[in-house]
Amino acid sequence: MINAFYTKLDQRHLGIESSVEYKIGRGFVISGIYSLGDAIYTSRPEMLLFDKFSSSNGKHTIYLKNFYVPASAMQAGSIVLKYNFKRNGFATLSFNYLSDQYLEPNPLRRIPQAVADLDPAGIQFNKIISQEKLPEAFYINLFLYKGFKLLNQDFGLTCSVNNLLNRQNLISGGFEQYRFDYAEKNPDKFPSKYYYLQGINYFCGLSWRL
Repeated sequence: MINAFYTKLDQRHLGIESSVEYKIGRGFVISGIYSLGDAIYTSRPEMLLFDKFSSSNGKHTIYLKNFYVPASAMQAGSIVLKYNFKRNGFATLSFNYLSDQYLEPNPLRRIPQAVADLDPAGIQFNKIISQEKLPEAFYINLFLYKGFKLLNQDFGLTCSVNNLLNRQNLISGGFEQYRFDYAEKNPDKFPSKYYYLQGINYFCGLSWRL
């Protein structure tokens, strides 16, 4: 068993957010939300390797500078249509978009040994060191809240339906395996692992105000 630790790992995070809302009339409101971010590594960290007995197994300089930090999507937008009921309740339909999200890189593919003797202009070299960008994602959510009285008591009904179109191929994140084929330098030998958004899912809750 090998344990690994980073040192001198620096990051830079920038971002802006904006929103706008417009009342259409007859209880309808439309709003838009947009965020744009940029998160990158700004250093070449060192990775320290230790075996199960906590003995040092070596040190590598990891060429991660200017790679993207694998956090949430760096570009996200949402258009929300809201309807306010005449009495104590509302419903929203949101159209959501995510893009500019990247896989978590395997640091041991970003050391000189991983690309030794390869042509820097070749396809294999580029495939080993490049960071995979995930596909764009689009999904729709529905939410409803309604308050009401029953037997002179106050209740609230909450219901939501997420991923209304039941899109089950939307990737929400992932990582490169922490293994690499140093003999043949085949980046596909240990394929990346991906997380997927859950398909259509429902929730309903009833609250009672004492």
